[in-house]
Amino acid sequence: MTFFFYGTLTSTGDAHGLVDRFRGATEPARVPGRLIETGEGDPMLVVPASAILAKGSNHADGDAAKCAKYEPVPRGPVADEHWVEGEWVELTEPAEALPFLDLYEDFTPGQESEYQRVLLSVECDGKWRVAWAYVAP
Repeated sequence: MTFFFYGTLTSTGDAHGLVDRFRGATEPARVPGRLIETGEGDPMLVVPASAILAKGSNHADGDAAKCAKYEPVPRGPVADEHWVEGEWVELTEPAEALPFLDLYEDFTPGQESEYQRVLLSVECDGKWRVAWAYVAP
């Protein structure tokens, strides 16, 4: 299962410790979108609905399988978007990591949450991949 981390969960972010024991391969990455502040000093990624390939559930195995099922859809920034820099991260134990990450990001599948976990197309050194990301609802 792969993720795009752009704020506190990056390898140099304030909350990297939540991910470090599950962090496998990690590469610089970027997505088209824009960042807003949550009011608590944390960034929140905003992407258009058309960029979302799938929405997160409470089934880690099913969500991990979606990373292989969906093909990335390359796209560049439009309108008020820009490239948002971050990291593409492969989680080594997604079933164990996902509950911690969802709790940290205040995401509860099927309910109104501070963040939503969605599958996006992510650009890594000219190659497109898919990854889960926590974004604005």
